Amino acid sequence: MGIKHTHVITTSLNGCIVEIDGDVAYGLIPPRLTGFHGVVHISGGTGCPVGDLCFGIEPKGKAAWTLPADESKP
Repeated sequence: MGIKHTHVITTSLNGCIVEIDGDVAYGLIPPRLTGFHGVVHISGGTGCPVGDLCFGIEPKGKAAWTLPADESKP
């Protein structure tokens, strides 16, 4: 099992800006994602929900080691 920090900014099909910042837990054999802990920030033009989604998905019975989200971001 490993942990990798990810910071991705993308645009949805309807023009919303989606920023994903968090830690992804993964397994190597077989290759698979086992958890995520972080923040998803959504912004953009008209019709886009604006705000932060803070969540964590961890394997049942196993806690993934994570870092706290950077709360200094606007």
